Amino acid sequence: RKRKQTNQKKSISAIYAGVQPEFIPAESVRAGDLAVISKLPHGGNATVEIHNYITNYADCGESIKPAKGHENDNRVPKSIVITKDFARLCGYLLADGSVSDRQTTITFNECESDFAQDAIKIIAQYFGLDATITHIPDKHCLSVSTCSVILSEFLSKWLMHRVPQEIMLGSQEIKEGFLCGL
Repeated sequence: RKRKQTNQKKSISAIYAGVQPEFIPAESVRAGDLAVISKLPHGGNATVEIHNYITNYADCGESIKPAKGHENDNRVPKSIVITKDFARLCGYLLADGSVSDRQTTITFNECESDFAQDAIKIIAQYFGLDATITHIPDKHCLSVSTCSVILSEFLSKWLMHRVPQEIMLGSQEIKEGFLCGL
């Protein structure tokens, strides 16, 4: 049933108060349909619980470490608050990153050493991990890499090949940070 806005200029939310949205398949969406998009709490800064995305870990209070086979790996925090800097790292990873079972790598053009240094700084700040830069002259690139089984598993499940909802629905600042990394 169609509702019309009155001369009192009611907001859309006031007009549709109490109306439950329904799922409509993309092929059925028509011009004029309203889309409902949920907002994240706390102004768009979400927290990602890393331990929810990994299987082989030991709880160490505020941090986690691998439980079997890689016990000597560094600990990483249990959760990460999404910020503009972290979103930029995610942009770097989605643009030119790769994740293996144990290693996370981001490739930059050899003239982008500032971006490579930025990635190293963010990895250390958020995960407490060391990363290295390797110059590959024949390919004219810089490779930033860090080794962590937990980080690799987390990123492969949470980030790789898609934009996570915590960034998609995040604040304008988080989205800008992410786009700066692409």
